[in-house]
Amino acid sequence: MEKDNTYENSNIEVTETSRLEAENIMETSAGELVASQKAQNPGVLYIQMLGGFSMTYQGQPILLGKSLSSKMLHLLMLLIYSRGEGIRRIRLLEQLYGDSDTEQAANSLRAMIFRLRKSLVAAGLPDGEYISTRGGIYMWTADHVDVELDVEVFQKQVMAAMEEKDARKKVTLLEEACGLYKGEFLPLMIADEWVSAANWKYQELYFKVLRELADLLKKQNRYAELLPYCEQALSRYPYEEWQLVKLECLTAMKEYQTAVEYYEQIEKESQQEYGISMSEEMMEHYRAIRNMIQYEMNNIEEIQQHLRPDPNVFGATRCVYLTFIDIYRYIVWVLGREDTRAHLVLFTLIDREGEPLESSEQLEEVRQRLESSIIRSVRRSDLYTRYGKNQFLVLVTSTDQKGCNIAADRVCKNFRTVNRRRKIDVYYACRPAMAVTGDSLKKNMGKNVKELETEA
Repeated sequence: MEKDNTYENSNIEVTETSRLEAENIMETSAGELVASQKAQNPGVLYIQMLGGFSMTYQGQPILLGKSLSSKMLHLLMLLIYSRGEGIRRIRLLEQLYGDSDTEQAANSLRAMIFRLRKSLVAAGLPDGEYISTRGGIYMWTADHVDVELDVEVFQKQVMAAMEEKDARKKVTLLEEACGLYKGEFLPLMIADEWVSAANWKYQELYFKVLRELADLLKKQNRYAELLPYCEQALSRYPYEEWQLVKLECLTAMKEYQTAVEYYEQIEKESQQEYGISMSEEMMEHYRAIRNMIQYEMNNIEEIQQHLRPDPNVFGATRCVYLTFIDIYRYIVWVLGREDTRAHLVLFTLIDREGEPLESSEQLEEVRQRLESSIIRSVRRSDLYTRYGKNQFLVLVTSTDQKGCNIAADRVCKNFRTVNRRRKIDVYYACRPAMAVTGDSLKKNMGKNVKELETEA
């Protein structure tokens, strides 16, 4: 197996908190592995690094956390991962001791390896050296014990799956590979350069397996089988790629309402956490799903009752950005371009320099206060949506420019009342709700909100 040697350039430092966390992970993970490995050869030393570190021998977890220091734990993981190649003595000294006195560090390293050997045997492993030195290279050498390292097993499984030509056999091998991937490589040490490099490598292998599996299951119309793998991936990596696959699965399974609810959920989360909207591909898929929904009600009175707004909801009506677009365009066409009675307002959080508020510890807090001010300050018939990480769009209906400005001023006033951070303010720009085309589009391209507000 090819190894990443990136670790040779990293410096290993672990806090006492990390050590205690590692102990917990080792014990928990090992306990979980016991159950899954009962049917396996009990004479094999099973070592897990994906999802956490653990060692299991003869059906029993090897618990080392309480007997090893943080440096010793890291040394053990490094030696195991680099077995077959080993690590140069000078690199080990640099990684474990940095710029410390070489002679003193070397003595400490020898003492640590001596204690590590004793700890492995005391924890339940057969007598043996486990660690050897050859030509200035330290190596994990457990020749008297069969060792099975999960990352090696995972890689072999992926290779076998990719080489398989039969589609159904390939699906089985890919599913088994997915089951072997238990999560991030040594997650408690992810800040270390060598761990980060290895983690990226196995993560990419996992994605490769998932993509191949998804393509095959889609071709075989096995969406119900694909969905759990997709949800598993999303629990680890909530990327849009897997969100789209989940939407495809729900759509193919005719779970249209569930798909719509899922889309609206992830769009809301994307806006709240990252200040971004969904991609065009996601939005088009959403529109397609909405068109596929089949409602069982066919009596107009029943339909009308179902469509009635909730009388207990007060304040402005929030919707996802995609829905806001559809409603805005509808309003534009209904009202016409000349005698408009609706206005679009853009609220932007700004800093004391008058610039849009970017990353800030207070951003989430003040954003919530601005949203609350919008809800309280405009009518229930008015519509709003999150737009960017520091902005909200409001569609104010049935009013002229003066009425719109009054509503917008009220939002700003209420925000300033509840906002205790005086270095942060809110700015708004207001425009009549009308389609921008032709010359007017060219005229407004490249202008900022202040310029647009001035023109309005």
